[in-house]
Amino acid sequence: MSLDGDVLIDVKQELLREGLDLAAVTRALSRIRHRWGGQRVYVLQIDRAARNEKIKQELKNGVPERIIAKRIGISVSTVRRKKSEWFD
Repeated sequence: MSLDGDVLIDVKQELLREGLDLAAVTRALSRIRHRWGGQRVYVLQIDRAARNEKIKQELKNGVPERIIAKRIGISVSTVRRKKSEWFD
């Protein structure tokens, strides 16, 4: 992991490690660098969209809130809050 302050270097290394084409990765990161260069960006520690989809699927499958929270590694209150946003 690159800790020099340029998260895109770390992203590039990970994408290449996954077998993506160097030229395609370089072009994509160049576009991202052009759009975001000079900005301060906060990178969320979790992928909220993916987490929310997991919660939603578990709720639709009738899994108890407590079990969902434990499986995903979140609080029961988060599960309840999302449930009330989507289904109430």
